[in-house]
Amino acid sequence: MNYIVMDLEWNQSYSGHIGEHPRMPFEIIEIGAVKVDKNYRIIDEYSSLIKPRIYKKLHSKIRTILNYDETDLAKGRGFKEVCTEFLEWCGKDYIFCTWGPMDLTELQTNMAFYYMDKLPRPLKFLNLQQIYANMVDPTGSTVSKLEKAVADLQRELKIEKATNKLVFSLIIEAVNKLSPKQNVGDVLMDVLKEVTPPEISSAPDAHEAIKRVEKIIQKKQPRS
Repeated sequence: MNYIVMDLEWNQSYSGHIGEHPRMPFEIIEIGAVKVDKNYRIIDEYSSLIKPRIYKKLHSKIRTILNYDETDLAKGRGFKEVCTEFLEWCGKDYIFCTWGPMDLTELQTNMAFYYMDKLPRPLKFLNLQQIYANMVDPTGSTVSKLEKAVADLQRELKIEKATNKLVFSLIIEAVNKLSPKQNVGDVLMDVLKEVTPPEISSAPDAHEAIKRVEKIIQKKQPRS
């Protein structure tokens, strides 16, 4: 089984509800996805622009978030061709992963507009937005934008990486300086003052790093 992490871009009527098509208020103009295996490794990528049939002029809000324009879209392929190719690329055993439910909703709406077969049932998908919300807020009431979630995770990974670097440095320095007569905690505090990297100086995990190293060193100390 693979995970299909999907992100769609769609356009809408430039004139608002006045020029909106009743069967397709949002027209997909790009399908992008990565295929991730059961070990969470990226094994393939998919991306294709779609030539619009209903809304050929980009809405002003849509234009600001894209790195292409109407000229690029005019070179794209039809939705039915792209969508068929994309679903074949997904394979037979997969789970969709999307940031919120809208991508799958609009994908199915666009497929219905072109009278394509429905997606296989039961439809398997993970709402990454809700999963992340449950992680940061057990009540599930906090819904974050994708940009904020990515920034939060990057910050946590940076701290974790810095902490691991600190742990490694502490182990090396403490082993070099430690003698059986010295207290492990005292040595580590002295070493910490010397080897603390700038990026972790304000990290809340510094003391946890000391505890981790202290346990490692204590296991290595000769018993009296």
